[in-house]
Amino acid sequence: MLSKAKISFLIFFFLFSQLTFCTAGDDSIAIIQIYNQKDKVIGKEAGIFISENEVLTHYYVFSGVERAVLKSEGKEFEIKGICGRNTEKKLLKIKIAENGFKKADFAREIKENEKVYIKVPGEDAIRGKIISIEDRIKIEIDSKMPKIRGLPVFNKEGQVLGIIEFFIRDKNYVYAIPTLKGISFENIGLLNIKEWKEKRAKGWMESDTGKRQIIVYLMGMSKYEEATIKLKELIKEHPDDKEAYFKLGVCYGKSKRYREAIEAYKKYNSLSPDDFKAHYNLGILYISMADIEAAKKEYKLLKGFNSKESAALSDRLLEYIEKENHE
Repeated sequence: MLSKAKISFLIFFFLFSQLTFCTAGDDSIAIIQIYNQKDKVIGKEAGIFISENEVLTHYYVFSGVERAVLKSEGKEFEIKGICGRNTEKKLLKIKIAENGFKKADFAREIKENEKVYIKVPGEDAIRGKIISIEDRIKIEIDSKMPKIRGLPVFNKEGQVLGIIEFFIRDKNYVYAIPTLKGISFENIGLLNIKEWKEKRAKGWMESDTGKRQIIVYLMGMSKYEEATIKLKELIKEHPDDKEAYFKLGVCYGKSKRYREAIEAYKKYNSLSPDDFKAHYNLGILYISMADIEAAKKEYKLLKGFNSKESAALSDRLLEYIEKENHE
């Protein structure tokens, strides 16, 4: 049986360990307060000090932001600019005008089922457990947490395992970017917020994803000639991109360049023989060119696909064919 003294000691040890657990890391966490064009506060982001004057945070911390200041232990500090990036992990390194901040200690490994905690300075720790580790760490948490990206995830030794990237609405888990010891950064000089946003926008527009979304935007704005130019450039880079050929067919059709539209759709069909959606558009094109026999062939091909959607499209195409025959 435990003595009163031993029980008291265990209680004290438990409370002390809980206190240490809940306050560890506060002085190495940075809160980044962000402002809009009207110089009004629009939110908070976060990061972790990786040197005496550098903070690690997520890639999109300055999206839609005009100005930002860093807060640490109740004081505000000027952000000199962005000095490094890791595009694979979507991380940024920013430089602070002051020195002497406490550098965090980073872990060397991450384990599934490892107990972790997430900190907002001055608040109790949010406890969690690592569910899975892939390109992102999935963490199950025991309570709701503020939607602040960039907050560090600590292990029980107070070492940083990652930083929060995004949350799942109405779910009790979050995702974090792994930030183990030895992470590297591309040196980009020292860019202010405006310069960084311009650089990132240019990089996005030159990326494959950016090029595709620009094409969708141009088509949505009925700028088919401009979209056609972009699609040709994309096809030059990706000769077997079937969706690019389908979109090219749409753009040519909207521009009344019917022969070119037909060739684009035929190329799409050759790359995607099990898909029916180009046959309907081809049928409409042939009707526009008064080639009813060719439209009927597309109707028969469309009728051969066994799905509700293809059946609905074939019925609609048949209506147009019969209407054309009666006129």
